[in-house]
Amino acid sequence: MLQTAEFVLFWGVLMGEKSGADGANLEGDLVAHDRFTNSYMKSYTNSMSDIRAYDRDTFSYVMNSARKIALVFCATLMVGLPFGLPSIAFAQSEGTLEAEEMRSTPYETRDAGTASGATSESRASIVQTGWSQFKRDIRVRFFNFTSADMAQVHEDGGRLQTYNYFSLEYRLSRHERIAFRPAFTYNFAGSDDRGQHQDSEFAWSDSYINYANYSLRWLPFDLDYSTSVRFYLPTSESSQSRGTILRIRPYLIAGAPLTTRLSYAVHFQPDFYIQSRTGYANARGYANGNRNYGYKIFTEMNYRLTRVFSLGGSVGHDQMWHHEMPIENVDVYRTENMNIDASVGIYYGGLSTAIGVSQSRNLARKSGEFTLFNQDETQYFARSYYRF
Repeated sequence: MLQTAEFVLFWGVLMGEKSGADGANLEGDLVAHDRFTNSYMKSYTNSMSDIRAYDRDTFSYVMNSARKIALVFCATLMVGLPFGLPSIAFAQSEGTLEAEEMRSTPYETRDAGTASGATSESRASIVQTGWSQFKRDIRVRFFNFTSADMAQVHEDGGRLQTYNYFSLEYRLSRHERIAFRPAFTYNFAGSDDRGQHQDSEFAWSDSYINYANYSLRWLPFDLDYSTSVRFYLPTSESSQSRGTILRIRPYLIAGAPLTTRLSYAVHFQPDFYIQSRTGYANARGYANGNRNYGYKIFTEMNYRLTRVFSLGGSVGHDQMWHHEMPIENVDVYRTENMNIDASVGIYYGGLSTAIGVSQSRNLARKSGEFTLFNQDETQYFARSYYRF
């Protein structure tokens, strides 16, 4: 019994000492846990900052890499062609699409018959045939160009702007066509380049008459030539307020296939304005010179991937001279731009469209070093041509 009591007493003393030690250890563990928690939270905060910085660096790296890749592609496009190297190309422009569609559409000539010995039935047949041919020669097309500034899209969503026209066409011969094209613009609601919200708006643009010839055999070199001339009428409010009488814009395309899939074309567009006066007052009341004359020239490449898809590209240059206004101390003003496009073409049924990016760099007022597809100079675009 005594031994049992001594054992119980010994065990109680031992457990009391252990409990005191555990309490001390528990307090130390709590202090250590607090230190660990604070350290972990600081580490977590730093890690999140590092992740956000990493995301920014990754996005910047991706954009810079994309610009470098696009630069290499453009270099391949320009340098590799003389050696027959495969390269990217841009989806076809509006003028090239029209020329291809014209050449691919069959044309049936009329059978005039003999007028002298024609019976009433044959004359009725001739009239009916002529009316059927007339209906076949009439076509309706629709063109749409939609764009949005890249910088505004990345910042606050930007604003979609569209230029559109219906083309009411009549085919004069196998290689000639005349068309009337009422044009209009429609800008969707969104933020402008100053970050201010703008409501959607519709406005008439300058409608024009277009005469086109898609086969000029007398020109030199073994090339496919397409020519047209456009007469713009001052149907827009801006042209009327500036006193525009007529705008004349010839258009020459010369190109040829390099392979079964790769083709190229050179586009040249002079531009002439007939104005009733040399200048106008802008929205702020300052005097500006009216447009006088200019030009646009670019080289376009097109590489067909399949019957539906293609890759394309163009590099070009344009200038425009404005009138001087000595009485307002306004000298001759000239704008000059370098233009680069890159896009993917889609052809399905009566639809031909190109989706891509377009950069226009102001050479008259350079700002900083050139960067391919710099977002401040670049816009997203979709160019579509519909055949009804």
